[in-house]
Amino acid sequence: MFKLEFIDRITDEVFREVTFNSPKEMHAMLIQFDLKEGEEISFFDKQLRTLSANFVAIIPFINGETKGFRLLFDVSVADKQFEIYYNDEKMI
Repeated sequence: MFKLEFIDRITDEVFREVTFNSPKEMHAMLIQFDLKEGEEISFFDKQLRTLSANFVAIIPFINGETKGFRLLFDVSVADKQFEIYYNDEKMI
């Protein structure tokens, strides 16, 4: 199995995981991100709050049969919260 782990560098919490069937699929997703040090990306946490995540580093790992990369970010709750809608109904 192949995996990308998105990690809060301060708390060491994995806030997203994506698994892949092949290294080619994993590589394609990494290419799409085109991450650069200090680049800001928005994510949502489990409570659907907007998180601001600044990319810090990428670290390869092997854990048994699983191979992949840990993407380290400095994460904080974003100053501006996005409104989320589902079927034209506001969620938050």
